Amino acid sequence: MPSDTIEVSGQLKFLIELQETDTRILELQKEKKSLPEIIDKARQSFDAAHSELTKIKATHDGLLKEKRDKERAVEDEDTKAEKLKSKTSGIKTNKEYQAILSEIEAAQKAKGSIEDDLLVLLEKIENIKKELNTKEQAAKEEEKRFSAEDAKIKEDFKKTEEELSALIKERKEKGAKIDKGLLEKYTHLFKAKNGLAVAAVKNGSCLGCHMHVPPQTFTEVKKNTKIIQCFQCHRIHYWKE
Repeated sequence: MPSDTIEVSGQLKFLIELQETDTRILELQKEKKSLPEIIDKARQSFDAAHSELTKIKATHDGLLKEKRDKERAVEDEDTKAEKLKSKTSGIKTNKEYQAILSEIEAAQKAKGSIEDDLLVLLEKIENIKKELNTKEQAAKEEEKRFSAEDAKIKEDFKKTEEELSALIKERKEKGAKIDKGLLEKYTHLFKAKNGLAVAAVKNGSCLGCHMHVPPQTFTEVKKNTKIIQCFQCHRIHYWKE
């Protein structure tokens, strides 16, 4: 089946330029659309560092609360023992005296046990403080890194928007040079063929659909003087040395 051929002198060059511009526009639009995803990816390690810091802070705060509770418990046992001691002067029987001594001993024993727990807890707090300092430093470094990366990403996208705006204006100018009917054909192909209406021929094959181009057609394509469409995908062919 022969390729669809249209004699349009001087228009192929404009179509190639328009395709190049449209290809770049599509690339920039894709980049622009991906901005939220790029920023989210950039902040993943930042969020992870702050999440770890939040967890370690919660653990640290929990240990400090436990420490305060145990210190109050020590004071309570001390107070209890002192009150019991103050009662000993008024005791009349040995049985009562022995009972109070047992209570005092129990309070002192409870106090000692709490103090032992408190020593273990203080060691935990000391260790968690070191880990907290490390996590705080890591979070600060991640915040600094993300802030710089975020600023760079936004600056790059600002340039993308500027380039996109200029290309859209340029596209209108290039489109105005093309015959109306041919431009409509290009536009239809562009939409139908995923943004590639004009495809080069390389090594005897269409780079749009990768089908082999008949030798006679390829000879005509190499002249770059006619609008020749691929017999398979209908994209407009051109040859580039």
